[in-house]
Amino acid sequence: MCQSKQRVSATKRLINHYPHCCFCGGNQPAETRDHLPPTVFFDGNHRPEDIVVPACTARNVGSRESDRIAAFYSRIGFAEPTRTQRTDFQKLSKAIRENNPEIAREWSVDDRRIQQKARFFAHKHGLFCEDDPRAILLGPEAINHLNLFVHKFTLGLYFHVTKLSVPKNGDVTAAIWPKEVILEKGFPDVISDIMGPTVILKQGKWQTGRQFKYRTARDSELGFFARMSAFRDAFAVIDVVIHDLRKIDDRGTRSLFLDPTKLFSILVENRFKTLQPHNQLAS
Repeated sequence: MCQSKQRVSATKRLINHYPHCCFCGGNQPAETRDHLPPTVFFDGNHRPEDIVVPACTARNVGSRESDRIAAFYSRIGFAEPTRTQRTDFQKLSKAIRENNPEIAREWSVDDRRIQQKARFFAHKHGLFCEDDPRAILLGPEAINHLNLFVHKFTLGLYFHVTKLSVPKNGDVTAAIWPKEVILEKGFPDVISDIMGPTVILKQGKWQTGRQFKYRTARDSELGFFARMSAFRDAFAVIDVVIHDLRKIDDRGTRSLFLDPTKLFSILVENRFKTLQPHNQLAS
């Protein structure tokens, strides 16, 4: 009971200070708080009480399936999993099969060429996958959910750093860098060079550096916020918030951005069923 009262009190304190949802462009009242990254991303669901942001219920609850799917893919990496990590992976796999048949269908395509491609891919890059190797290959439905997760996460981290929602004319974009892209190409120097120091979540002596870390860059005069983050060794994300998209002349670049008030349109827009073009965003 005492812990429950503390949670309610913490939520009320946050909403009293920041009464608007940070995922809606400040257009909706905050009703709860959201933890970033979600607990499902961490071993044994154990995470520090660090990045907590105001949210409306629709944005908080509406992305849970995408969170779960992204957490699953964050666990397909190069290191052999621990017992806890294997248990977490199995739970996530079971939940996805039960609740997201569209993802399970992408894993179970009865095509020998795809099976061989998946096994070759895993062997080539030394990947560990506690599930069917076909789960390693990102299908359009999985990419769709990953895009919702990373764009929402960008909005939340922007608020965490600035204590502001994205401005009225502002937009957001995020590019997922799969492990194989990082291995073969690395990050462009133009991105790495502008980023600040690495930030990891901590609680006492325990820290999450091997599970999640990020770096940010800000320029108030130019009106942009950028972040480079890593989720284990599975994938990384480079994202950008522009305070006024009207200042960008190039139509190709403008097309990469999303109005924060249309966050959940990601799940129905075909352009989010593919990975955002890495080189274009990096330029």
